[in-house]
Amino acid sequence: MKYPDHHNYSEKDVSKIIETFEKIVRKNKIIVTTEKDAMRLIQPGIVNHLISLPVFYIPIRTEFHKQDKTEYNKYILDYVRKNSGNDKVHSTEN
Repeated sequence: MKYPDHHNYSEKDVSKIIETFEKIVRKNKIIVTTEKDAMRLIQPGIVNHLISLPVFYIPIRTEFHKQDKTEYNKYILDYVRKNSGNDKVHSTEN
């Protein structure tokens, strides 16, 4: 099932997810979502409908390539130095 990015799930959406899940004629089945959407599915009034179902999420991991990481860290450190009045900001580059 597809929903637009930044979708705010309603009870109706969750009912449709559950209905679709229950129509799958397999013993071993799960619901998979992104970590971002999983956070939206734990809203009060929604999470109670899913609590007994096997819902899993794919964790989000962000990583920069080496050169991009170095440039990004330099940009952030330069910005903080310029805007914080603190010239003692140290690099935490790994």
